[in-house]
Amino acid sequence: PLISSAAINPFVASFPYRGRHSTRRRQFARVTADVESKRHSGLMLLIQRTTPRKTGRRIVAGMLPREFHVQHPAYFIENHVNYIRALTDDSLTLIYALNLWLNSDIINFAFQLRNGTAHISVFELQTLPVVIELLKSMSQQALKLIDMPDELWHDTRADLNSQISNWIGLGPRHRQRIADVLNRHESNGSC
Repeated sequence: PLISSAAINPFVASFPYRGRHSTRRRQFARVTADVESKRHSGLMLLIQRTTPRKTGRRIVAGMLPREFHVQHPAYFIENHVNYIRALTDDSLTLIYALNLWLNSDIINFAFQLRNGTAHISVFELQTLPVVIELLKSMSQQALKLIDMPDELWHDTRADLNSQISNWIGLGPRHRQRIADVLNRHESNGSC
């Protein structure tokens, strides 16, 4: 399998990709001696490196469902995808929680304030704030999210943003400012 950037949606990546982007025509890559070393395995967080302006979000991160990894123990990732891999089994649950954190409104708001383009570099990912204590507290919710049906994501996303805002101590005025900025970008199709 070849995982394209277009297959990454907030929280979850999908395979096979069924959208309208041209990458739907190249779902698999041939394993040759030249590319064999570029195969990946195991769970990792996938991040769109170039975010489409029409999404209204600067960071779109998702993980492939666990069933994908059972069916496809090795896979390729196209070069328009950044990824974060857990270095130890103990840190694997933090990768799931990082998925929630990067898809949160607060991080998308912060990234919009820091970056004027729709491109995300590894350096920029490394400079985004991460609150380890918060990630640890969200890890169990994050594990459930990866296999959650699509129709429950909207409520879960609202709950996630509320939890993060509460944890950080954002008041109603700050929450409204974040919502206004993100809604403005989503409604006019710009980032």
